[in-house]
Amino acid sequence: MVKDLWRNRSRSIFSMSGMAALAFLIVIFSSIDAGLEEYFSDRVGEPTEEEKELFEVKRVMDSWTYLVAILCTILFALIVTNTASLHIMERRFEIATLRAIGLSHFEVSALMASSMLLLMLVGTASGAALGAISAPFLDEAPLSLGGGGLGIPLLLDVSVIALLGAIVIVAGVLGMLPPLIMMNRKSPHEVLRDV
Repeated sequence: MVKDLWRNRSRSIFSMSGMAALAFLIVIFSSIDAGLEEYFSDRVGEPTEEEKELFEVKRVMDSWTYLVAILCTILFALIVTNTASLHIMERRFEIATLRAIGLSHFEVSALMASSMLLLMLVGTASGAALGAISAPFLDEAPLSLGGGGLGIPLLLDVSVIALLGAIVIVAGVLGMLPPLIMMNRKSPHEVLRDV
């Protein structure tokens, strides 16, 4: 499994990079949303001009966070589908041989899914780690020549990681289903005859 991923390392690296970028986006957007939620949870009295601006950002972020989560789920599933399909097509002779010697559909599917799971875990973990490391520094990052950071409170908490985990699980399952169904449709004899 790992040897196969190493043999196709350029595709594996591109897949993991795409997953890492999506995980990074989810962590940053969710951290901004959670930070704004906490910022406004204990505010009382007349809001200042800065608080009014932040409230406008929060209003926009409420809808954007869900949109980013949905788009990232779709893109994540497409990356998994593409990578798994190519992986299965390249190993169709090996898969057919395993099926011909008596392995069940479930066992062969579990073998293929485990290699994709490894890619997903490495890609997602690296993107989440990069997001977690860079989130505290984004507030201090100068956005103009005059300096000054984003001015948006960021909060990295359990809900951000839970959202990322849910997206990865849903996208992984949705992304793996089409290639696994395609793989299990053909009989091993047909594949061996064609190859």
